[in-house]
Amino acid sequence: MSQNQQTAQLGQEKIPKLLFSFSIPAIVGLMVNALYNLVDRAFIGNATYLDGLGLAGITIATPFTFISMAFSMLFSVGGSVLYSIQLGKKQTAEAEKTLGYSTMLLVLSSLLYMVICILFLNPLLNLFGATPTALPYAKEYIIYLLPGFFFQMVGMGLNTFIRADGSPKIAMISMLIGAAVNTVLDPIMIFVFRWGMMGAALATTIGQLCAMIWVFWYFFSGKSSLKIKWNNMKKAPFSAICIISSMGMPPFIMQMSSSLLTIVLNNSLRHYGDLSIYSGDIALSAMGIIFSLQNLLILPVIGVTQGAQPIIGYNYGARKIKRVKETFRLASIASTCICIIAWLITLFFSTQLVSLFNRDTLLLSFGSWALKVWLLMLPFIGFQIVISNYFQAVGKPMISIFLSATRQLLFLLPAILVFSHFYQLEGILFAAPISDALSILTSTYFIWRETKFWHKLEQEPQFVTDGY
Repeated sequence: MSQNQQTAQLGQEKIPKLLFSFSIPAIVGLMVNALYNLVDRAFIGNATYLDGLGLAGITIATPFTFISMAFSMLFSVGGSVLYSIQLGKKQTAEAEKTLGYSTMLLVLSSLLYMVICILFLNPLLNLFGATPTALPYAKEYIIYLLPGFFFQMVGMGLNTFIRADGSPKIAMISMLIGAAVNTVLDPIMIFVFRWGMMGAALATTIGQLCAMIWVFWYFFSGKSSLKIKWNNMKKAPFSAICIISSMGMPPFIMQMSSSLLTIVLNNSLRHYGDLSIYSGDIALSAMGIIFSLQNLLILPVIGVTQGAQPIIGYNYGARKIKRVKETFRLASIASTCICIIAWLITLFFSTQLVSLFNRDTLLLSFGSWALKVWLLMLPFIGFQIVISNYFQAVGKPMISIFLSATRQLLFLLPAILVFSHFYQLEGILFAAPISDALSILTSTYFIWRETKFWHKLEQEPQFVTDGY
């Protein structure tokens, strides 16, 4: 089957089979890719010669990674959404230009980000909540991770286009390559060479380089249906940049919100942790573990939404609304089931999960309790993520931006500031399920309104029904 025929399957193949074939590779790839963060934390947490401060150092460095991913998503997700819609409308030439424009934006933004990090490293680390004891560990980690930001932003960014191009398995392989290299190198560099934070960062950077090489191989070896062309990269019009950026704004805002949230959270944990029976370093280490586990547990949902995105975008562009509705329904059911299973795991195995990273008594006590509180609304979060992704996939960025912002920026951030003032460390933790509940209700309202729009589209004379 040719690449164009594979792309056309988005509008013809049965939705359950299509969603499964696109989502499973994305889920596997994301889960394995999560090992970048998870493996680093697990090995660093169990490296006794780091005095237990390595986990706090990685937690402080987390906003750097969130920000790099935000800019990668701004241009890759935005470009791939437009790419999928254009393919659905049979606008092949325009889709190829979008690919070139997005590549240029990914390269330039990654280089600029690296320069900014180098110039302002110390002020940024202090801003991100570094304690005096954890600062040296965080600084060493980031210094050796900086080249990896370029490899990650460009490689993972273009990987999104591989999936939109109708090749989810190849997209999965690129993520598997990077994570596998990182997993093999981590224990060697941390325990054999005893390079500590430098070793963890170098393992991650080398893994990301290998993944980026694989992605470029796909586009320059004749495997892709459309090509990355220098002419498209060097003359991106401002109007195209605006369109790509607007469509990529929802995940960008979500990631930047995560960065801002992490900064506020780190500083709050540092302050209120010292006022509790624990310490700021214990609180930071525990929350770093929780973030790693939360990302791992939610990543299958992200995989489902990534699998659904090109299907929804293509069929929405082709005005095959029945296929759009069916994809949304199945993605919602699958995401909710995943989140319920994940929640049960955290409920019954919280101590065992935290102990994978460190066995300090205080850290186990606080971390296992905090994990259950922080993820109290996890069974319902999957549905909210699917709704936000739907509006992004159909080219309604403003709604998706708003819904992406509600969960972390509009609700959680103020809740942390307010509740921590009255209830200190407990207030920080209970702010999460309260804000989750509010964002779920808000998203449900918007998708209820969208169902009326679906009905309106189906009544249009030019409405397309073929292929369902």
